[in-house]
Amino acid sequence: MSFWERIKEDLKEGMKEGAETLKAGFEVVKGKTGELTEQGIKKYKVYNLKNEVKDNMADLGARFYAMAKEDPKSVTDPQAVGIIEKISGLQEEIEALEKK
Repeated sequence: MSFWERIKEDLKEGMKEGAETLKAGFEVVKGKTGELTEQGIKKYKVYNLKNEVKDNMADLGARFYAMAKEDPKSVTDPQAVGIIEKISGLQEEIEALEKK
């Protein structure tokens, strides 16, 4: 599993765990409030950092795509070429729908 795939999975899991932590925090207001709050804050910070990584990966991907469109021969990785072709096809679909 690539770094990017792990980040996406961790974000999904983080959202689920965050919701569960908040729910548990409301249910156990007395006694463990401080401990749950610390755990919730930690999970929230980790989630935000992973979300920042996701945003930066998307920005990097956008820059790579723009550079690859300018010089298609610069991309030699078959997976990258396939993704570029897929994005180009999606872009064409979007443009066609927007013209209607």
